[in-house]
Amino acid sequence: MPMSFSETREISAIMQLRSCTPKIHKYFDEVDLLLKEEGEISAIEIKSSQTYSPSFEDSLKKLSGWIHTPVRRKSVVYAGEFENTAGDIEVVNYRHLNL
Repeated sequence: MPMSFSETREISAIMQLRSCTPKIHKYFDEVDLLLKEEGEISAIEIKSSQTYSPSFEDSLKKLSGWIHTPVRRKSVVYAGEFENTAGDIEVVNYRHLNL
């Protein structure tokens, strides 16, 4: 089941509460969010799926070829149960998003 409008708004609210004034950018219709705060960039790919797919990480893996600024954190946020924070790209359920 895709994320509902209220769940999508919940992600926005979490982002606003966790950070005072992040700059949010849409990048080449590939990475959903680039957050720049205090000179550091975080990249977030948002998926509505409840089933994880390794292809969710594709645009995040290509990101270093598109921009020259180091990306501090790369995350896939989705509606499923599988989570992994051990790798270069973290995979988390949107309810556990910690910015």
